[in-house]
Amino acid sequence: MITNSELAELSEADLHYALFVANIEGAQRLCIGMIDSTFSASFSHASVISSLLHHGVELFLKYAIARRGVKVPTHHYIRGLLKEYNAAYPSDKYSLELPFITQYLGYTAAEIEVLIKKEQDDKSRTDQMARYHVDRSSIPWEGIQAFSPTSFLEGIEVLSSRLNAVRADIEASHCQQFNPPDALHLTADFYR
Repeated sequence: MITNSELAELSEADLHYALFVANIEGAQRLCIGMIDSTFSASFSHASVISSLLHHGVELFLKYAIARRGVKVPTHHYIRGLLKEYNAAYPSDKYSLELPFITQYLGYTAAEIEVLIKKEQDDKSRTDQMARYHVDRSSIPWEGIQAFSPTSFLEGIEVLSSRLNAVRADIEASHCQQFNPPDALHLTADFYR
């Protein structure tokens, strides 16, 4: 029997990180399953994979925010979480390019500002598209959606690699912040 004891004593940051890893690994495994035909290659299954990745990205941002000692937001809005993450980690070495953030191409800066304001007024829309097949009114999302398990898996692996590198920097700076210079310094590997 598996119990939640592995999570019981974790700090908020470490809990978010452990669940980030579980979501990302779940998405990777299911993509591999689609590729090798042990998991059904259907859009309904693809939406589960997308949901796992979305939740994983959310949890990583919440991990980083919590590690910085900042109150962790309770919403799921990736653009908003990334804004708070960027405020907590302004250095370029922590910069992230994340999925699930709408890119507005071909618009002026003023038009983009209006579009982002409209998006922020309905934050749930942007975080629900990756996780639900219909909107809050039970209307299917507009447009054609497609999924390529091979490309998605490659994207997950690139993103996971980047987030792990950022985590190593976060943990290294966290150790330096809480340990005096002549104290024993634990490497980021200690926290994995």
